[in-house]
Amino acid sequence: MKRLNCGKLKRAALLLLCPVLTGCGKAAEDTLVAPELPVYNAVVSRTAEVIRGDMTPRYSNRLDLLGYDRSRYQFTQAEYEEMYGTYQLTLDEIRVDVGDHVKKGDLLVSFHSDVLDQMVKENEKAIENAQLEIDHLKRLSNIDPSQDHKEEIRRLNQDIEVARLYITDIQETYDKLNIISEVDGFVSFVNTTLRDGYIIPGKDLVVVDYDKGLYTTAKSEDYTFKTGETFTAYLGSK
Repeated sequence: MKRLNCGKLKRAALLLLCPVLTGCGKAAEDTLVAPELPVYNAVVSRTAEVIRGDMTPRYSNRLDLLGYDRSRYQFTQAEYEEMYGTYQLTLDEIRVDVGDHVKKGDLLVSFHSDVLDQMVKENEKAIENAQLEIDHLKRLSNIDPSQDHKEEIRRLNQDIEVARLYITDIQETYDKLNIISEVDGFVSFVNTTLRDGYIIPGKDLVVVDYDKGLYTTAKSEDYTFKTGETFTAYLGSK
């Protein structure tokens, strides 16, 4: 019986294990790759002041009106006495407030007079009665052509014309006592006493500012006005 040579067996076993150990070592080297660092791009922040909810920069300028003037509405002592003594006028309605745009001919303040209203009713009734009488006389002439009512009809037509002139005069009196704008402009003043129903002779009741549409401005060279833009304006220095 032969004895195995342990030394040879050990060397053979080592030779067989070497390829395996060598392969394991190489696999470990292949997995060791350099880590990839994430690229960081910094974003530079920018800030802007927000004015009134938008990103439009504030623009300010000075605009000087040329031909600027004021139209003042007040009553003289004589007009005041006529209003309250003769016609017994009372305040009807203040139709404007400060800042309102008005046009020439707009009614600013209206008054009411029972005296004038009664005069209008009386003349309207006179016209109605005269017209009824004319119609009656015309029917009589148609029934009996021998009856001549032309002169009566002529006088009745004259009465109608006079009554109509009275009504026109009363309306003109209303227009004279009411406050009607004489210009296109903006209301800049309404007297507080007028709001309370009182009028002080010789004192402004309503003031309307107006101009001829001419102005000068110190517009910046780098600013261009655009159609449809809205600007806030202040009267006087600010």
